[in-house]
Amino acid sequence: MRHDFIWPIVTALKSAGAKRGALALAAVAVVSAGAAVGQTALTASTATPPKLSGIYAMTFTSVCQAYLTINGSSVSYSSQWTSMHVGTGTFTPSKADPTQGTLALNLAKASGPPLTVNNGGGGLFTRTAPATKSVAYSTTSTSVTIDGIPYDAAHGTIVSGVIQQFTFAGVEPGDGVDPGNCMSSGVGIHQ
Repeated sequence: MRHDFIWPIVTALKSAGAKRGALALAAVAVVSAGAAVGQTALTASTATPPKLSGIYAMTFTSVCQAYLTINGSSVSYSSQWTSMHVGTGTFTPSKADPTQGTLALNLAKASGPPLTVNNGGGGLFTRTAPATKSVAYSTTSTSVTIDGIPYDAAHGTIVSGVIQQFTFAGVEPGDGVDPGNCMSSGVGIHQ
């Protein structure tokens, strides 16, 4: 197979008096070097995963399932909670590893129990002012881990290596009191 970039090198070696074996070795070396350079560039570009970086408008919803315990004539139920958050998340990737870093959240929350027991008490949904919290995060091509909790994730458009939209969902683990009975999901849109 003829490669236009090889023939000038072969012609130069031939005019310098190189033998046929040396010409073949030189051509193989040039083709191998070109393939290696091309492979390195391809590997480098596909090995760099897209990252979360900058400010994202975010929503985050958690629904915690209640469960009843019946013991004779006594009935008790677990704590359950539904919450919706809206605000911003600022992702700051690590310079050493851009797939992980710090997430600064500034989110307002509306929350309350989805089920109340009629015992004369309230249980209404409430709204809280935006609160800030910084947590660790990490990403792979199919997941995001926020504050140690792994979620399945998918992302949309990538611009200059930065994810522009993403969505995630998962089940939060138990806390030692309640089992993992909360399902959470969220969306982030780069600003």
